Amino acid sequence: MAFLAMLCSFFMSHCAGIHIDRALKHELWEWPMYGKDPSHTNATGEIVRPPLTVAWEQDVSAGVGQGSPLLVDSLVVVGTMRGELYAINAFTGKRIGWVDLGESIEGAPVITGNSAIVACSNTQESLSAFDLMEGRVRWTRACGDLEISPLVFDNFVFVANTEGTVFCVDKFNGELVWKFEIPDNAKRNGFRSSPAAGKNLLILGGEDGWVYAFEAATGKLRWRFDTGASIAAPATMMDSIVVIGNLKGDLFAIGAVSGQLLWKSTTEASFYAGPCVTEGLVVIGNTKGLLFALQISDGSLRWKTDLGGVINSSAVAAGPTIYLGTLQKQLFAISSQNGEILWKQETTGRIKTTAAIGNRMLYVVTDEHLILAFREGQP
Repeated sequence: MAFLAMLCSFFMSHCAGIHIDRALKHELWEWPMYGKDPSHTNATGEIVRPPLTVAWEQDVSAGVGQGSPLLVDSLVVVGTMRGELYAINAFTGKRIGWVDLGESIEGAPVITGNSAIVACSNTQESLSAFDLMEGRVRWTRACGDLEISPLVFDNFVFVANTEGTVFCVDKFNGELVWKFEIPDNAKRNGFRSSPAAGKNLLILGGEDGWVYAFEAATGKLRWRFDTGASIAAPATMMDSIVVIGNLKGDLFAIGAVSGQLLWKSTTEASFYAGPCVTEGLVVIGNTKGLLFALQISDGSLRWKTDLGGVINSSAVAAGPTIYLGTLQKQLFAISSQNGEILWKQETTGRIKTTAAIGNRMLYVVTDEHLILAFREGQP
């Protein structure tokens, strides 16, 4: 407890504004961006065993989009659909502060160093870097309407807008490195699929139904793949395999280097959630409330579990346990081995935002504007 008290004292509490009084300490367990890492695996080796109980809750006064809360050091960071960036003590739930950065933050920010990279919609200067120590915006960049979670990979920040333009900027100063515009885009198809990265490639899906792969450093288009239907779900990369679902209910595994189809699985409902990759499995839910686990190597079905409510968020893995919420106001713990429901918790609001794991705790957002922190054990 003394150690936790010491961590708490590192942060100064404000009614408005965010200002921390020391550099953030980055650890392997942290969850600094949507999907935890640039590949969007949504998985950690940290073990959080059910049953769980609520350790604290915090009202952030506005809805949260389809990104996730972030965890770095003893800090929880979340962006709201009112354009506010909140910082909360991860152990106590005490609000550290908040700042207004735009009209709406639809995805998750990214914590890199001591800065939060934030993408906003309906705002002219839509991409910004907010210094959490200095309590100020370090740079901004006009990137159009952004409704995705930005990605930091190497020294670059990647975003893509609803008009069909992909941007790569320097994470230190916001200067443009490269951009790509969908050619012959008469229908003004854009991007609502958050980008993933690995193998020096940037991967994202478009409303036009194509998956695009770029050289991350140069923006050279390496390949594109037609899925046949609009894509809103984020991609995941693992072992040189790209996995992504579309709104038709098809799930694709594509070779990251070749751009060739490896396997395809067809389901009965749309994918808005990105995959979770753990223990050689792709775990993903659809809007019919079905959670699937498929072998990433060949797409064969390991198990399928009906959760009884629309799934809009990605599953997250804590070792052998999968955690996932639904629009039926329920939070589940599921065995990654066989799909068995191990634990279920009713919540006061719907869960459409992907959870995050760290500090041996699970952090969940509901559409009642609440951040809930769960710890192991009974009440």
